[in-house]
Amino acid sequence: MCDNFNGKRVLVTGAGRGIGREIVKQLVAANARVVALSKTQSNLDSLKAEYPSVETIRCDLSKWDETTGAVEKAGAIDLLVNNAAFAALTPLGAIDESIIDQFVLF
Repeated sequence: MCDNFNGKRVLVTGAGRGIGREIVKQLVAANARVVALSKTQSNLDSLKAEYPSVETIRCDLSKWDETTGAVEKAGAIDLLVNNAAFAALTPLGAIDESIIDQFVLF
């Protein structure tokens, strides 16, 4: 990854594990100032232990009040990596409005 992120403040959603966590690692290596959001505190704690410069915020993006609070807490950012996702492992015939509503949130 290039160093074009030098000093940029980057907010990464879904940063606790998987692709989001790898994005955080790459951004840190590119000298970005990373704000990592995840709904799982233990994932954020291990990320912070590995990369002390990363600012972490626990937030379940499916809850509007938490999301609003997290955005306010994050403050000014230069870039957003909207990596958070939702998956429903539901048989096609069993999908109802409540599941569809979850997809709309993301």
